[in-house]
Amino acid sequence: MNLTLIIAFSVLFPLTHILMSHGPIRSGLIRTLHGQWPFRALYSVVSFLTLGPAVAIWWGHRELG
Repeated sequence: MNLTLIIAFSVLFPLTHILMSHGPIRSGLIRTLHGQWPFRALYSVVSFLTLGPAVAIWWGHRELG
């Protein structure tokens, strides 16, 4: 189960970066969020929510190899 979660979060991290950085999606989000800085905040939150759990789960089970 833990390995599955690590893999899932590790796949979600680059996937969300690629999707959120894609021109039309990025432009739409910036327009919807009313500016570059709110978009950057959302981008940062998504980054922490996808990479953070993967690191935390791995760290808790790092002795397993």
